[in-house]
Amino acid sequence: MVVTPQIPSEVRRTLAGAKFRSRADWEIESHMQRLARILVVEEIHLERLEAAAVASRDPNDAHVVAAALAVHPDVVVTRDHDLLDLRQIGDCPVMHPIGLVRALGL
Repeated sequence: MVVTPQIPSEVRRTLAGAKFRSRADWEIESHMQRLARILVVEEIHLERLEAAAVASRDPNDAHVVAAALAVHPDVVVTRDHDLLDLRQIGDCPVMHPIGLVRALGL
């Protein structure tokens, strides 16, 4: 799993949003800490790659595009509509989590 430096704060912001407001802040933080213990996170410094990345409609997604171009993952999994509309970044497909689960036959 590759996580750009921007991802943890984006996840926290998403979990604090309207869809997840019913959960207490401590519960969100607890989940983030658990994820940090489970996942091995590799930070990639993307300043030069971001400038060269194929831009999606949302310039805030440049770090995801740059990371995909840099490390060539098997798949980019996201719920972000701007990234999903790209369908592919380089040779890497961009998939919604449900689409990935279906593609894996789970």
